Parts: sequence; C-alpha cells; structure tokens
Amino acid sequence: MSKKMANILIVDDEVTSIEVMRCLLETNVNTQVAETGQKALELLEKNDFDLVLLDVDLLANSTPKCTTL
Repeated sequence: MSKKMANILIVDDEVTSIEVMRCLLETNVNTQVAETGQKALELLEKNDFDLVLLDVDLLANSTPKCTTL
C-alpha cells in the first residue's frame, strides 16, 4: 500500500529560503510555491494543502486574510 504524499504550500519571497525548505522536505511530499500572499490565497482556493509554511516577514507586505484561512 502506498502512502499519500503530503501536499505542502511554501509562501516565501526569498529563493534561498524556498530551496532550503524544498531540500528539507524533498521525500514523499509535493510542494508548491507562492511568492506573495495574494498568490497563496489563489492556490489555497484551488488546492487542498496538508500544511502551509508561511514567511511571517512576508505578512507585512501581504493581505492579512492569509492568516485567517
């Protein structure tokens, strides 16, 4: 029986941070990336994520709605 792969959304605007997270999570997970809060909201409306990793520094430049979903 195969395990379901976790579906993780990474919300960060720094490429280095994104790559580090992807390397740490590379086994048995699917990752998608959003560089802005608005893009994150769009992806959240269309996909079912098991986990969202959100850069809190990005919130200052984003919509507060990202943290209420």
